[in-house]
Order: sequence, then C-alpha cells, then structure tokens
Amino acid sequence: MSELLWTGEHWILYLRRPGEESNSGSVSLYRTAYSPAGEGTVALVSADGPSGIAPAVYTDNRPLVDFISETVIKWSASPFPRGLPVVDARITRGGAVPSGPEWRIEAGDATVTALWTEVEPPVVMDKPLRSVGIAVIHSALFFSGAARMTVNGVEVEGSPFVREGWRRAVGRPGSSCCFALSETMVADG
Repeated sequence: MSELLWTGEHWILYLRRPGEESNSGSVSLYRTAYSPAGEGTVALVSADGPSGIAPAVYTDNRPLVDFISETVIKWSASPFPRGLPVVDARITRGGAVPSGPEWRIEAGDATVTALWTEVEPPVVMDKPLRSVGIAVIHSALFFSGAARMTVNGVEVEGSPFVREGWRRAVGRPGSSCCFALSETMVADG
C-alpha cells in the first residue's frame, strides 16, 4: 500500500522568443486537491521584457508553499530558482479544458493571466514515473499547441516550444505549454 503525498493539477506555460534559449514568460501552477498541507494553489511566475514581472511564488495557502517546494516540484526541470519571495494572491480559473482554460493570478497591483489553446487530446500516464522516494502514478496530460500570458494586460512575447524532457514521461517530446489533471503522487519505497 502506497502513502498518498499529493493529488491535484499541474499547469505549465513556458514561452520563448524565436532563437532564444531562456523563457520570456513562465507559469508553473499547482492546484492541490489533497496534501498534508491542505488544499489550495501555488503558482511560480516570471516574465521579462516590457510586460515583466519579477520571479515570485503566488499562493492562496502559505503552508502549502513549503510542501510543494520540498515534495512536488522537480527543480531540475524547473526554470525557477529555489527561495523565491512568496506573495498572497487570489487565484481563479476560467474557460473549459478542451477549448481554452485560463488561470488568473491577482496580487496587489499585479494581474497575470495564463491561457492554453489548441489543446490536444489527453495522454494518460498510467505507468509510474519514479524519482527519488516519490512516484507519479497517474496523470491525464494535455499538451497545448498555443498559449498566451499577460501581465497587467500586456502580452508576454514568445510561443510554446518543444521540450525533449517529456520523452521520459510520455515516450515523445511535447509542448512547453501543457497541464496535468488528476495527477497523483505517492511515497515510493
């Protein structure tokens, strides 16, 4: 019997300008349905250029931030550094999964939106994906052919790009803009 660590959704939106190696905009959002730290949402966000916003962690449940940072985030695949400032935020979702889901993050004077479009049919991960002491045992993964990020109404330049790292999880490269619904993590021991 495995110990349930976390179940929820992981939304990824990484954009790059053509020919560049680093992201012009990044959102990595964890909507938690169950964890030892409770429910809630944690979103790591950054964008450069005219629409810029300094890298930070936005949340509606501060105790959840440490749990997500220590247990759920795979830092080797993340474009974010550890130890970002934490900001209390109102985080809401709109739209529909197959046709354009969107997250809105509001904190103080900052409003960030992340929108996924051209959503492909789901890839169901039903074989455990193991890491040190943890296994993702299930995920319904949706890749997105197009996506958009705004900061205070200004669109972040860039487009989704192909990430080779998806090969380990799904057997092929995939978009840098995707979301995993029904993701479940257990202690693997």
